[in-house]
Amino acid sequence: MNKSLIIASCILGMSIFSAGWLISHESENDRGTEVNPIFTENELTEYLHISDHVLQKIISDDQSKRKELVNKGSWDIYTFLPYATIGETKLFMKEEVDKWLKYQALNVK
Repeated sequence: MNKSLIIASCILGMSIFSAGWLISHESENDRGTEVNPIFTENELTEYLHISDHVLQKIISDDQSKRKELVNKGSWDIYTFLPYATIGETKLFMKEEVDKWLKYQALNVK
């Protein structure tokens, strides 16, 4: 019985060590693949796989549509590409861009 307790302890110890090693190496690999949650215009064009010209057209078209809808009073939140302007820099939150994409895909006319 003493021999089986030693074997069981060794197996348990190796299992704990292996699990710890796997968790630590998995974390190291994940760190390199994280996506920044806030994009600049250049980063957004890379994320969406579109040209800068296409992004500028989307923003310009959105601004025109927004001016038309201001008098009507309301619109769906993801009708327009969401961004914040700080100084002259436009910043796009990945989560909001993803929601905008989903909305656009569901509301194709």
